[in-house]
Amino acid sequence: MIATTGVNFELGTLPAWIAVCVASASALFALLQLRANARARRVDRVIQMHEILTGGEVGAARDRFTTLMWRVGSRDDQGARRPYQPTFEDLVAPSAPRPDTGAGDHDVSRYPDNLAAPGSSIDPLQDLYKVLWCFERIDAARTHDTLDRKLLVNLIGFHAAWWDRLLARIDDSASHHRRAQRDLASYCRAHRPDLDEWVEGGHRRTHTEARPDGGRTG
Repeated sequence: MIATTGVNFELGTLPAWIAVCVASASALFALLQLRANARARRVDRVIQMHEILTGGEVGAARDRFTTLMWRVGSRDDQGARRPYQPTFEDLVAPSAPRPDTGAGDHDVSRYPDNLAAPGSSIDPLQDLYKVLWCFERIDAARTHDTLDRKLLVNLIGFHAAWWDRLLARIDDSASHHRRAQRDLASYCRAHRPDLDEWVEGGHRRTHTEARPDGGRTG
C-alpha cells in the first residue's frame, strides 16, 4: 500500500486510476474538439451565406436592382448622389412611366434595356424578392443559432443595414419577407452601433465616387 497526501492506493489499483485519468482527459479533449468543430461549422455557414448573398443569381439581382436605384436617385444639398428608396407600389406600377413615384420620369417597375439581359423578363420586384428571400434564410439561421453571430454582424451586418435603409419605404404590410430582413438589420445594429454611420456613407456618393452607371454598394 502507498500513502499519498492522505489517500491510500493499492498497488494493484494504480493502473486503473491511470486509465481513469487518461479516459477523462480524452473525454475532455473530445468535448473541446466538438465545440471547436461546432464553431467552425457556424463560421462556415456565415461565409456560405455571404457568398450566396453577394454572388451568383442573388448577386446578379442585387447588381441590377441597386444600379437602377442609383440611376434614378437624386443628389443632396452637398451634391452627393443618393439611391432612390422605392415603395412597394413603385415596383408593381404599370409599365408606363409614373412621375408620381418620386423618381422623376423613370419607371422603376421595369429595367431599361441596358440593364436587363437580352430577352429577359426579369423585373425589379422579382430581383428584390430574391434578395429578401436570401436575407430571410440568413435570419432564420440566426434565430436557430446555427451561425457564428460575431462573424455574422461583421460580415453581413453592413449589407443588412444598407438594404434596410434602401427599403425604408417598404414596410411589413407590403411583404412579410421584409420583416425578416429588418429583424436581421436590427440585430446587427444592436451588436455594432457604428453600422448606421457606415450605411450613411454607403448611401452617399460624391461626384468623384459615383460610377456613371450608378453602381451598387449594398
